Amino acid sequence: MEDYILFLTLMVAALFALIMFVTSVLLNKNESLYANIYGYANLGWAILLIANALYLTDFYLHFPYLFKITSGVACLVAPLNYLYVRTVLNQSLRLTLTDGLLFFPCFVLNQINRIPFDFLDNAHKIQIIQFVKDNPELFLQETEGLLPPNLMSAIRFVFLSSFIIAQSRLLYRWYLKFNEPSRIDIFRANFPIFRWLCVLTGIFLIHLLLILLSLLYKSFFGDFDAFQYSNYLISFGIIITYFYSIINPKILNGMVGWMQEEYPVVTLTETSTNSLSMIERFDRLSPRNAKEILTKVKTHFEKHQSYLTLGYSLSDLSREIKVPSYLISSLINQEFGLSFREYINNFRIKELERMIQEDPKFDLLTIEAIGQKLGFKSRTSLVDAIKARTGLTPKEFIQQRRLNA
Repeated sequence: MEDYILFLTLMVAALFALIMFVTSVLLNKNESLYANIYGYANLGWAILLIANALYLTDFYLHFPYLFKITSGVACLVAPLNYLYVRTVLNQSLRLTLTDGLLFFPCFVLNQINRIPFDFLDNAHKIQIIQFVKDNPELFLQETEGLLPPNLMSAIRFVFLSSFIIAQSRLLYRWYLKFNEPSRIDIFRANFPIFRWLCVLTGIFLIHLLLILLSLLYKSFFGDFDAFQYSNYLISFGIIITYFYSIINPKILNGMVGWMQEEYPVVTLTETSTNSLSMIERFDRLSPRNAKEILTKVKTHFEKHQSYLTLGYSLSDLSREIKVPSYLISSLINQEFGLSFREYINNFRIKELERMIQEDPKFDLLTIEAIGQKLGFKSRTSLVDAIKARTGLTPKEFIQQRRLNA
């Protein structure tokens, strides 16, 4: 019964992690770096949770070559969580090549550790798996590995702990930097996101501390199932972060405002007309660069009104102004706290206000026709955009604007 409850807990937590992966990566139309990193971190947690849930069944007895094959994923999740916090706080647009080195040491060592098990025949593998299932305390000891028992688990624990500590240090430094009178507006505007990063980091920090305390308890008192306890902890952590992000969806949008200053400045005018390769060498942009790109977007919209085109997309704008789409989406998101769709809908609503006041044939148009003129694919899209911005229906919005004329 205990295994059944733990199995269900692990699978539910894995489902929530997969949902966060899908929404952050597969449905991430704005190509936000931090959303992608957060999504892949959740994918890693989902893989680990599912693998541990299958351990509670006879799955690995039928497929022994898959036993602990995903254990190295823990070495990838830790740096992903760290990079997520760092990219949000630093408003990064791209990772550097050196960031990739964070993933390799622990992962490679983990794969080397399992080499002896991989070269065993299936009969010996099944024998080891059955022995571990009969003695759950051996699961984390990894006696089947190349390294001495408990060493690989200890290395992973230290590896994960180092990144959690690094995350905590980043948050503390950001707090000290912006929690002062001259930057209090920036601090207040971004405090919900900062609090979210603290919650995310805190959950896994508590997880690590409790794991450490549980191991100490076992060493002194014995009779303690560290596998069961650690899996409950991580499952509840995933579930808590899932509901926290559902209740506060804006926290995944990143910081608002370009306030970082300690990185190279390269202006758009210093690049060629057809390429932004110089800008792409940097993982962040200066406030001057950000303002220049936003001005370029605004000027383009004012001159061409391309946002009125049906199905107008971020890639269309990127092609027209010759600026990479990830730069545009990140800038809009971090400067205004809006998605690209929300941003262009604001321009469309302003055009609707102009039409109400200046177009003599406006009264002859249906809601569907108005929506098409503004670039909306359907009546529903127009209704949703007006409600999101004003809380009014199209009819109420039109009447209000006429009264205010």
